[in-house]
Amino acid sequence: MIDRRALSLAAASLVLMLAACGGDDVCEDCKPRLSGPLELTGTLTWPSTPELPPDAELSVELVRVQGAGATNSVVVRTKMPAAGATQPAPFKLNYSGGSIDPNTLYYVIGRIKKGDQLLMINDRGYGLPANGTGPLDMALVPVPKQLGKN
Repeated sequence: MIDRRALSLAAASLVLMLAACGGDDVCEDCKPRLSGPLELTGTLTWPSTPELPPDAELSVELVRVQGAGATNSVVVRTKMPAAGATQPAPFKLNYSGGSIDPNTLYYVIGRIKKGDQLLMINDRGYGLPANGTGPLDMALVPVPKQLGKN
């Protein structure tokens, strides 16, 4: 079951990310023209405290932003155990450049979760780089406990 407060926080964050992008003429990096097989690479960093639970999981998603009132869709996702992860933790997202619509906004979202509980997330927008491959270095921040619970 998804906590409505956490969902509201995520929606508000997405709105802020979109607002930061400005407009069609300002954010060409958010609307790349790509083709062929691509690999987006980057790293995740997060505060060393609080210590992550041993069963926590890191994930990175490339998300297609559908617009107000619509459900965003995940283009590609990768997951890895947080146990033993060193910082910065590298990630790779393999996808087809043909799946990217140049007239649509895309963002990359990093998370750390324990089961369904969101522990950390990026608090700023990371658009898909114009080259589609990065590198993209993402910083995660802790989610307040009352918002991260389901």
